Amino acid sequence: LNIVMPSPPLINVTFKEFVYTVNTNIDKRVDTVLITLMFIFRFYHIIKPMLLYSVYMSNRAFRITRIYGHECDLMFALKSLFHRSSLEIFPFMYCGLVILVGTLLRFNEQQAYNQISSLKNFSWGNSLWCSIITMTTVGYGDFFPTTNVGRLVEVLCTFLGVFMSSLAVVGLLNALAFSRGEDIAFHLVDILERKKFMMVKAVEMMTSLFQYNHKKKKKYLDKYTNSKREFKSIAYNLRILKLQSYDQNHTI
Repeated sequence: LNIVMPSPPLINVTFKEFVYTVNTNIDKRVDTVLITLMFIFRFYHIIKPMLLYSVYMSNRAFRITRIYGHECDLMFALKSLFHRSSLEIFPFMYCGLVILVGTLLRFNEQQAYNQISSLKNFSWGNSLWCSIITMTTVGYGDFFPTTNVGRLVEVLCTFLGVFMSSLAVVGLLNALAFSRGEDIAFHLVDILERKKFMMVKAVEMMTSLFQYNHKKKKKYLDKYTNSKREFKSIAYNLRILKLQSYDQNHTI
């Protein structure tokens, strides 16, 4: 594409494209289609140097991956960056893809609007709005491409939106996941809170037992069966809490 694009004979070459929404042909420039394709492939050449100069493509990373029987390639660097800091990478990737798709939509759809005024005006704001709505998989429908190249860009935008949504979910789950130290601290705090609750219940159980024995000595047991029932309930809850604390102690 870098060889074809600067060719002077292709600058003013056009072809007819049929727009189904208005049932009319428009003049489409060949260099517009080639520039769109070149723009998409050059986005890869922007990402590639970032991966090549990362720490996961260094000589040390190359030796370590060879020891464990793997290749230190671009995919390994991309996986490592996503695994390490997915939430930090997500905003930059999302903004870059929105600008890329919006630029391509503006570049292709504005030619159709200049020839047919009844079509949607894909200004910069409308193009970015259309790309954002499509990448978030909402599809509001107020702006949509009418040319074939614009539809191809919109299909690409849809797949990128699904990829970015899944990346955001994975990054959020990794950010909210406990580390080993946090997991141990969480279980210890939970066990201490359960022990504190058991102490309160134990005091209540002893109070109920004292009241039960006191009423039994005075031969008023038939009038105070609620104390016996409450005592059994508290004792049962204490046994359950004790078993749960035992299981968590052995899990840690």
